[in-house]
Amino acid sequence: MVEKILPAMEWADAVIWVCPNYNDAISAKLMAVINRMTVLYRRITFYDKRLFGIVVSGNSGSDLVMTQLLGAVNINKGYMLPPNFGLSAIANDPGSILEVEDIDHRAKCFAETIKKEFLI
Repeated sequence: MVEKILPAMEWADAVIWVCPNYNDAISAKLMAVINRMTVLYRRITFYDKRLFGIVVSGNSGSDLVMTQLLGAVNINKGYMLPPNFGLSAIANDPGSILEVEDIDHRAKCFAETIKKEFLI
């Protein structure tokens, strides 16, 4: 965490949080990362860094996890929130995300959204 993750977050212009939804909540491990970011919050501002999120759920609750991500990272830490910052999908079994209708197109559009944020 101290040697790789925090320095990468400090350096990056954007962070893409990939959040699996197991029980309509951000996983404990990801929440631990968010909590440990406090050390960075005391040293730097996040106002010029962008937040993106991807949530994959087994059934439902993607909106709950995305809301938790917003509250924990954007509101508390101050990340910039671009339009269309999030992508979510439902996939139950390993590899089944590839069977989600139009997922290739949705992923491409999401990647273009991220790219547009950094074009001058």
